[in-house]
Amino acid sequence: MFKNLRHILLTNLLFLVVFAYGSLVFAQEKVDVIFYGNYSPYSYEKSGMPAGLFVDITKRILDSTSLNVTYRMYPFKRAMVLAKQGAGLVSGIYKTPERQRHFNYSNPYYSEKIILVSDKKISGSLIGTNFTSIKGWRVGLLRGMSYGEAVDNAINNKIIMENRVENDFHNYRKLKLGRIDGFFIDHISAQKLVFENKDETLVIHTESLVQGDVHFAAAKDMKYNQQILGQIDAALVKIKQNGSYQEILDNFVRE
Repeated sequence: MFKNLRHILLTNLLFLVVFAYGSLVFAQEKVDVIFYGNYSPYSYEKSGMPAGLFVDITKRILDSTSLNVTYRMYPFKRAMVLAKQGAGLVSGIYKTPERQRHFNYSNPYYSEKIILVSDKKISGSLIGTNFTSIKGWRVGLLRGMSYGEAVDNAINNKIIMENRVENDFHNYRKLKLGRIDGFFIDHISAQKLVFENKDETLVIHTESLVQGDVHFAAAKDMKYNQQILGQIDAALVKIKQNGSYQEILDNFVRE
């Protein structure tokens, strides 16, 4: 009996030593966080530095962890390639079936609403009619971005024709030049375009095409990916409870 008890105690002690050592090594692990730079006002480059709402939330979350973090910024496609290779944690992406093959995800830290902008009104619903109300339209999208299953189906079924560009302003210019009939964009960025360009001719269709949850994602073979995402989820709960998350959103809206 005493031998069994001693064996159990020694086993537990060994487990605690290994766990403590593993935690120490993990805490010292350097983590690169990857942003993409073509999605103003959420994720973009300003004076050579990452900026935007996703960046602000990401930094506040990671400041509440024990992670040793370095921030990087790349064009969207390059950011996704690096993230798939396990070169860093990517912040600010949606879950898709294809991406779920490669990544593990944090809990969502923001939800954005994707809408249609055009220079003319349409009759009826978009999704409710499977996009037949804009059948044949040339629609602007951002390169590498997913706009949800409904949009993907409309493109695959040749109901709408996609036209991919690097940023929302390029879509706006193409619309004004008549090269596209409309473009998909998140609702805050749409309001920002109208305000900055003083363009009251744009029609912002308020129907939500997709309500996009935004996550951190780590390649499944990235070292310590589960521990990293676990710290992020815990930190997100913490900043929501102490009010600093809401403070970031309030400041963003005021700006």
